Order: sequence, then C-alpha cells, then structure tokens
Amino acid sequence: MFRAVCLAVLFLHLSGGVLADDAKTIFDRHRANVVQVLIIEAASDKKSAIGSGFRIGAEGLVATNFHVISEAVHAPEKYRAELLLDSGERIGAQIEHFDVIHDLALLSAESEFAGDQQPLVMSERTLTKGEMVFSLGNPYDLGQTIIPGTFNGLLETSFYQKLLFSGSLNPGMSGGPSVDDQGNVVGVNVATSGNQISFLVPAKYLLALMSRRQESSRLDEADFEAEIGRQLLADQEFKYALLLNLDWPTQALGEARVG
Repeated sequence: MFRAVCLAVLFLHLSGGVLADDAKTIFDRHRANVVQVLIIEAASDKKSAIGSGFRIGAEGLVATNFHVISEAVHAPEKYRAELLLDSGERIGAQIEHFDVIHDLALLSAESEFAGDQQPLVMSERTLTKGEMVFSLGNPYDLGQTIIPGTFNGLLETSFYQKLLFSGSLNPGMSGGPSVDDQGNVVGVNVATSGNQISFLVPAKYLLALMSRRQESSRLDEADFEAEIGRQLLADQEFKYALLLNLDWPTQALGEARVG
C-alpha cells in the first residue's frame, strides 16, 4: 500500500499535477519581471495614474494595459511613463505600441532591469476550467502581490474573448501578468467586478501586438491619435461587415418586406 501511494505521488509530480509550482515559488521566480507602471504629471511631478506591467523581452520590453498609460498617449506633452522596479528603482519608459481594442500597450524601459532573470514566457494553450491561475500586480499602490484563483471559462457576453478569473484583482493590478502553474503567461489583468469576479485579456492578443511591433518601428508621439483613430475605424468596419453579412429574415408588411 505504501509503495502504491509513493508511486502515485511520483507520477503526479512528473506529470505536473498537484506538485506544480505554488504561489510562493511563482512569486519568487517572477517578481523581478513585474513592475509598477506610473504615469507622472509633468507640471506637478506627481503620480496621475498607476498600474502594473511585466517584462516580456530581453531588451526591456514591458507589457501593460492601454488604459493604464492612456493619459500619456492622449497628452504626451503633459504626462510621462515611469517604471517602479521590484528593487525600488524608478526608471523612465517610452510607449512603443498599443492596441486600444484589446486594452494592451507595450513600453520600452530606458535602462536594463531584472538582471539575468529570463523574461516571462507567453502561452496560447487552452486552459481547462478550474485550472489554477496566479495573478501578479501592485494593488492600491501597496507593493507587489500574487493572487491565486481559477480559470472559469471565456466571457461569452464580450465581443472579444476575455478569460474569467475567479480571484480578487484590485485597482493598480491592471496590466500585470496572470500565469498558469508552470509560470507561463496566459492572460493580462484588465478588469474586476468584485466578489472574486475578474477578467483577463488572453495572451494571444498580446502576442499579436508584439508581432505588429516587430514589423514596424516604434510609434511616434505625433502619430498616437491617428493610430487610435485607425484602430477604432478598422474595428468598426469589421463589426459592420459581420452585421451586414448576417442572413436577415424578412416578413411582409403591406406591400413592403421588412427585417
């Protein structure tokens, strides 16, 4: 009996089951890659907005939410972005690219950080309902935390996919990573409805943004508003095309036929 139990435990360990990384292991492994994103008002040198972000490239590329850095996009002459590292150091950051539709943005750190630590790895694998997910971020400007929770499917009422995360995201955690029990990023923290109901942007949208950034140079500040308009117009045309291509049933109304 004892031998059978030992073999079962060994099997679970080798298959990544119950002995997969716990919250402490994941936090210790990735904390240096997670940053607080600060939006600073130039006139007062005070924080205007805070959020979270995480390093996804060896050259200092950082992912976050668009809404976290939106003031610096709409008024770059009034606001600037900075990163507060886990070490306590503050460094400047430049806006590289953004995706307003999926609420994502890419920043580049003005100096190196995280030492020899490997950046976080993206994962597009399909999660299983009930699977453990760990969210990292900086809630309420209180310092970095990790929140364990579970994946509970896709949000079906959203036009674009969002992951339903049963865990407590709080203000300031927007833009932080959510990882599986192997430490790979499956989503980006984006919103909460309270009472353990939170939402994540799937990692596939961040990978698409990273690909677009590689294909073109960094956006110039003068082009920010035009790029926002281009993305919104493309999204509108896509949705109208879907609407107009539907098979609309009609019925007679007098001498006319109406939808």
